[in-house]
Amino acid sequence: MIVRTGLGDMDYFMASYVWDEQEQDAVLAVEGATNVRGTDHDVPKAKDCWSCHQGDKGRVLGFSAIQLAGEGVGQRLTQLVSQRLLSHAPTQAAMGGIIGEGVVKQALGYLHGNCGHCHSNIGVARPDTDMVLRMAVSERDVQQSALYTTSVGKALFKYRRAGFTLRVDPGHPETSALLYRMNSRERLDMMPPLGTEHVDEAGAALVAKWIASLPAGP
Repeated sequence: MIVRTGLGDMDYFMASYVWDEQEQDAVLAVEGATNVRGTDHDVPKAKDCWSCHQGDKGRVLGFSAIQLAGEGVGQRLTQLVSQRLLSHAPTQAAMGGIIGEGVVKQALGYLHGNCGHCHSNIGVARPDTDMVLRMAVSERDVQQSALYTTSVGKALFKYRRAGFTLRVDPGHPETSALLYRMNSRERLDMMPPLGTEHVDEAGAALVAKWIASLPAGP
């Protein structure tokens, strides 16, 4: 649950509630919970909520113009504009969604939606790395996008792991640190760093396919 408590940038309360066994009441879990109700799902601690939700100005993930663009199930950007529900309606260009075609568009959309809230100019990963995995509505050229220019062919900055020197090694998924971290669940390697116990195999396969499609460097 995310509650707006004031007008300041940090005036939010965030925490999870966990259902009891009878599903009659949900109890505030400030310290989180592990293996909830016989599953291997872990509820993060309240203080950890900011680790991801800091990266969006409204603190609600998945509600970016890019993610609401185009057609699909649920409320779309065009509907919000036509119903005059936005105080600052985006331009028509902003409604184009993720740029690129095929696997490029799919991979960039995946990284934007799953990684971009931390790997952005205001995300918690910013002090440790200058890698931006969030797309902007103003970006209309894949190779000129911040996502591409800060990841493809770029040397590792803080992260160190034997066998890896590049964030994304174009044409070589097996030597791309970004993909390795997506596929790892070791504490110091895994991405995302909290809230998951299983690799998103479909997402990792998509990113691997995109990396393999990139022209190999020298």
